[in-house]
Amino acid sequence: MTGTSRKADLEVLLRKLSTTDGLDRVKVLADLTLAFREINPEKVIEFGKQGLELLQDTEDKKLELVILKELCWAYQCLGKSQTSLEYGFKILKHANETNDTQCQSTALNSIGWTYYRMAKIDLALDYVMQALKICENIGDKPGIAAL
Repeated sequence: MTGTSRKADLEVLLRKLSTTDGLDRVKVLADLTLAFREINPEKVIEFGKQGLELLQDTEDKKLELVILKELCWAYQCLGKSQTSLEYGFKILKHANETNDTQCQSTALNSIGWTYYRMAKIDLALDYVMQALKICENIGDKPGIAAL
């Protein structure tokens, strides 16, 4: 995506945000967390928290997981390791409850990388190895490569 098309996409999403409510608003907020992922972690947090607040009265675990993953990443980028870990463990809890092995692997990898950034190498290795084992078991070659 070029800078111009990214800016246009962001503008469209921001316009949609002002005209939607309910679950549609949460979807736009989730899209905004993804759109701002590479350019502004603070915006990811802003939109992610809004989305989670609106999701409190719903059962939409898929949207919640998208937002939790992006919040985990954003806090990791900002060096807020403890908060990143909190979100990583929330993701892992949801993934375990739903038996979502792909999500389990992602959560374990995120937790591992956060521990790595905290210089807790033994913990980092443990979590990344758990993620690797899941990826191998489900044949997720792109997931293995991303570890």
